[in-house]
Parts: sequence; C-alpha cells; structure tokens
Amino acid sequence: MAIVQTKTQNNPKPSKMVGREKNIIKEIIIGGVLVLSFTLPFFVVKNLGSTISFLSEMSLAEVVATEIKTASHVKIPEQVKTIYMTSWVAGTKNIRDNLVKLVDNTEINSIIIDIKDYTGKIAFKVHDENLEKYEASINRIPDMEEFLEYLHSKNIYVIGRVSVFQDPHFVQQRPDLAVKKEKDGEVWKDYKGISWLDAGSIEVWNYIIDLARYSHSIGFDEINFDYIRFPSDGDMSKIYYPFSEERILADVDLGKAKILREFFTYLDIKLSDIDVVISAQIAGIVVSCYPVLTLNGA
Repeated sequence: MAIVQTKTQNNPKPSKMVGREKNIIKEIIIGGVLVLSFTLPFFVVKNLGSTISFLSEMSLAEVVATEIKTASHVKIPEQVKTIYMTSWVAGTKNIRDNLVKLVDNTEINSIIIDIKDYTGKIAFKVHDENLEKYEASINRIPDMEEFLEYLHSKNIYVIGRVSVFQDPHFVQQRPDLAVKKEKDGEVWKDYKGISWLDAGSIEVWNYIIDLARYSHSIGFDEINFDYIRFPSDGDMSKIYYPFSEERILADVDLGKAKILREFFTYLDIKLSDIDVVISAQIAGIVVSCYPVLTLNGA
C-alpha cells in the first residue's frame, strides 16, 4: 500500500513534467512554424524562379524552332499554266476552294496570288521588323502559310505577285522616296491619282528584296514583279525624280532602261543565296517605251 501510496503521491510531479514538455513542444512547433514562414517563401521563390527560367528557356527554344522552320516548296513546272487570285479571293475560302478544284480538274499547275498589290498593301501578316515598321500589312489572307502548305500538298506551284514602284501606301510612309512635282517638290500623281516611288531609289529596292525574301520563307515558290517601270500616264511635264533625275537627263534614250536593268541585277544578286525563282510582268507600254536591255549588257 505504501508503495502504491508513494506512487500516488508522486503523480503530481509527472503531471507537471508533462505540462512542461507540452509547453516545450508547443514552443518548438511555434518556432518551427516561424522558421518555415521565413524560409519557405525563399525556397518557393527560388524554385518558382527556376520554373520560370525553365519555361522561358522552353519558350525561347520554341521561338527559335519557329524562326528556323523551313517552308515547303514545289519545283517550277516545265510549262507553267496558271490562274490568278487577288488577295481578296485568296482570303475568301469558298471562292478560292472552287479555284483550287479547277486546278485539280484541269491541266493548270500553278496559282498566282497577290503579295502586294497596286495599293501597296501586303495581303498577310508579316513578322519582319524591316517590313512591319511601314505598317503595310492588312491581313487579307489570315491563313496564308497554311494555305501555301495546302497548295503544295497538291503539288501546286505558287507564284507571289508584287507591285513594285506603284505603291501609294509606301509613298505615304516615305514621301522622300516618291516621284515629285518639279515645281514645289510635292508628291506627283498620275491621272488616276496614284503616286509612285522613284525607280532609282536603292531604299525602295531593299524594301522589295525584304518582302521577296520573307514571302519565299513562308512558302511562295516564285516572286513575280509587276509595275517595274517609271510612271507614264500623268502630266510628265511636271514630273521630277529625286534619285533618277540626273541619270535620265544625262542619257535621255537609255537612262530609264539602265536604271531598271540595274534594279533587276540588284535583285538577282541579293536573292542569289535563296532558291527562289524571280520573274517580271512586262506591259506593252514597257516594250514600246524602253529599249530592251539584257542583264549582262546593253
């Protein structure tokens, strides 16, 4: 009984110890929570930073992969038999689908599509800072790249048409490169009210080259240049060419023809590193007004 009583009498002491242990444990837990509250954000932020860095690297890799992606191309047919789509038609699916069926069911093997028409507007979105800064893209053909791939899957050769020196939009962006009025230096316009770029401006040439290279990179097999001439149907007595004037005056018979020959030589050199066919639309007025010059000589 004494032993039992002794144990009974000693019970309060263990109870006090248990209470103290609980307090110590409680303090440890609170301290641990406080430590975690300060350290956990560090680890979370650190790991989050690593995750963000990883995602950023993945995004960059995806961007690089997109940039180096090579579009498919179709070789030029032995005989090109083609139809022409304006950019508006190419951007209207039900109309263009009927034309593609026409190609499927006939001997036609290629399609011409406007890249840049006489308004100077580019018919699809471009991702090139040299082109974007002129705000010429109006995205008439929102699925341009996919449409080109679709045509290539049918082995259809695609020609992109580019209006070169007749370009009212580019004139608005860069009036310093435009054909001018001799009297006051204002932008000259033809009888239709259309403004022109000076065919002797190398900046204009480079703009056309940038557009040609980009168009080829997204899938156009051939770049066809139109309006590759000086203006002809306005008041020519009041016209002034800021970049070509001296050369034209120095050689009235061949000055303009030589400038156009140099333009095509420049195109040929600058586009020689990519496998693209280049061609030109020659209007009757060109044949009648300008002497025919080859690229290699007069």
